[in-house]
Amino acid sequence: MSRANYDIKGSRAIQRGFSWRFVFTRRQKNRQPVDLTGLSARFELRDSANPETPAIVFTSDEGKIVLGDATGTVEILLTAGDTAAIDFRHAARYRLIFSDNLGDPEVFLAGVAQIGNGWQ
Repeated sequence: MSRANYDIKGSRAIQRGFSWRFVFTRRQKNRQPVDLTGLSARFELRDSANPETPAIVFTSDEGKIVLGDATGTVEILLTAGDTAAIDFRHAARYRLIFSDNLGDPEVFLAGVAQIGNGWQ
């Protein structure tokens, strides 16, 4: 499967100090949900201005990402504490990676995530 580019911005932007939730359904070309049974997921954020900085990582193993098995749903859940710890200025490069039970990674989504200082 090929990687999709999707920027997280506007009303979907990550606001520091506020919980953040991003939900979607992963589908095949025929619009049927992808069965995510047995997969794990990893959401990485890296400073756009300084890509050499270590990534902040959230995973399905720690419960920050919930996979809906046969329904294909993906729910990324960050707490207010999680978002408060993001110290990037205004934007981050992100990648959402799925791995099978052998640990083979596949980048599914990537793009820029807008980072705000809360609703102004």
